[in-house]
Amino acid sequence: TTASQPGWCQDPNLSQAELRVCGTPGLLVLDKQLGDIYDGIKRKLSSEKAQALSTDENKWLTNTRNPCAQDEDCLGRVYRERITYLTNMPK
Repeated sequence: TTASQPGWCQDPNLSQAELRVCGTPGLLVLDKQLGDIYDGIKRKLSSEKAQALSTDENKWLTNTRNPCAQDEDCLGRVYRERITYLTNMPK
């Protein structure tokens, strides 16, 4: 483990995708970038829209990120796509 790992990396029940993210510095950078964008957008939304964004994010984790499992290329691609999607989302 490295000092730059977020606290959630210590969770004993991580998925295969989360284990790969926690063990890969480049993916940790993308995860932090995505988290920062997500948090920034969520703070500006009404509670109703923030809830919808949270639901959408959970769907992305379950249906898009997690199926990548240990595939680093797949994870990098889906993280970059999600970052682009959130960055270009109508505010």
